[in-house]
Amino acid sequence: MNIFITGGTGFIGGALISRLRKCKHNVIALVRSEEKTKRLEGFGVNCIMGDLFKLNSLKDELKNIDAIIHCAALVTDWNPYEDYVNTNIVGTENILILAKELEIKSFIHLSTVDVFGDYNMGIITDFAPYRKTGIPYVDTKIDAERIALEYYENYKVPITIIRPTWVFGPGDFQFFPEIVKNLLRGRLVYIGNKNIPINLVYIENLVDAILLAMENSSSIGKGFIISDFRVTWEKIINILCIHYKKKEPTITLPYNIALLLTYIFETSYRIFRIKNRPLLTKFVVKLLGKEIKCSVERARKELGYKTKIQFEEAMRNTLQWLDSLNLTP
Repeated sequence: MNIFITGGTGFIGGALISRLRKCKHNVIALVRSEEKTKRLEGFGVNCIMGDLFKLNSLKDELKNIDAIIHCAALVTDWNPYEDYVNTNIVGTENILILAKELEIKSFIHLSTVDVFGDYNMGIITDFAPYRKTGIPYVDTKIDAERIALEYYENYKVPITIIRPTWVFGPGDFQFFPEIVKNLLRGRLVYIGNKNIPINLVYIENLVDAILLAMENSSSIGKGFIISDFRVTWEKIINILCIHYKKKEPTITLPYNIALLLTYIFETSYRIFRIKNRPLLTKFVVKLLGKEIKCSVERARKELGYKTKIQFEEAMRNTLQWLDSLNLTP
């Protein structure tokens, strides 16, 4: 297949490209920097210099595309709100406008399970209502999903939405590396309760899910939560403490106190126009301190999704990756 991918230099996009090339697919990637272009071209990827805001000129270059995988998004938790709007909403609609003009078989939109909010209301399924939280990343991903589904309903763009839980594994420069850096600095604390579980999906298993959706026409018009493991923060931190020969954190911040601190930190940083990310943000506190239960039943039944790489192997691979980064306090 001829596959066009956005966000190909990111964590998920990079893993996708590696797998697609191994499967002998022809990959075209939208790339913004010449340095990253050279790296992808080494994998046999056809790179197009550009961004999500200048796509009209690409129609002729992409006329033979079979599928689009839209991974590009602003995932950080400390940027101006307009940055999230431009990338996650405007950028998504721009790629959908392009897709409408192409005769493609599949459009995979990478979203997040966070579109269903942070509430404790039983098990979240793919049929749950959207719930905005005031977190720019989450709220703009909800709007992006709504736009994607509108293009399916109004223009028959063959949309499939993939909603992963927190993704980890080799290629990750944000999630586990940030935890390790704070562990090495002695700044790691538990929030709420160290026995709160987090929902994780291993990167290679997520790639399996994306390819299953791309190859299955019955997935069109639907969304799929993808997750592998429910693991407590205590277990994750213990694994990292043993690996790095550090003591387990002894401080647990009550959830409401942590939320109050995020308000103080975020407000202060905005008032004084501090560009660096605060020590605590609302997004991080809700990730660490709220339990969310979600169901992968739809993906298992309709896509045939299976967790091929189990937690122990996934963690071994992740620790090897973290070692390769030579992380320091």
